[in-house]
Parts: sequence; structure tokens; C-alpha cells
Amino acid sequence: MALTSLSSIATGIIIAFVYSWELALFILALAPAFLLAGFLEMRMYAGFASSEELEGAGQVSILLCIFVLR
Repeated sequence: MALTSLSSIATGIIIAFVYSWELALFILALAPAFLLAGFLEMRMYAGFASSEELEGAGQVSILLCIFVLR
């Protein structure tokens, strides 16, 4: 799984450099900020959500889907 992810990222970076090296450098410069933001968001959601809250949210979303699809 990790090898697949790394090869996909490497391929994407190569394609980005081929088509627009300026934009590729800009995105690579911002990549650490994106990773940090994703990590902080994951920690925030893990700290606030309990299994009961998630179960209740799932039930509400199922009811909304049923209501919308009728």
C-alpha cells in the first residue's frame, strides 16, 4: 500500500514538472503546510468524536438520505 502511494505521488510530481514546472515548485513548497493542516485536522476530529456521537450522526445521515430519495 505504501509503495503504491509513493509511486503515485512520484508519478504525479513528474507529470506536474513536465506540464508546468513553476506551479509544481509552488505546490511542493506548500506541501508541508498541507500535511501539517491534515495532521492537525485529524487530531482534532479524533479528540472530539466518540463512537456514540458518530453512531448518532450516521443515523441522522441515513434518515436524511431516505427523506431526500423519496
